[in-house]
Amino acid sequence: MKCIKDLKKLCSKKEQVDCFVLLNFGLRSSKTILTHPDKSVTLYNDIDDTSKTYKDIDKLLEDSKRNNIMEALSNGALIEY
Repeated sequence: MKCIKDLKKLCSKKEQVDCFVLLNFGLRSSKTILTHPDKSVTLYNDIDDTSKTYKDIDKLLEDSKRNNIMEALSNGALIEY
């Protein structure tokens, strides 16, 4: 995914988006984004088995200090499996 628009479009089409953040040295941080019927989204971090639910996709993106999704998008490092 190359931009916020791509992520939003994908989340609107799929209930579950399996992706990863490409890290240095070829490492990756796997994530699952679940979209719920009420438009809330849950982000699961596979590496530490944590999750957080947000009111909507925009709130998830606003919390990028915690989840690094925006940084990954801006660097072209958020990849769908």
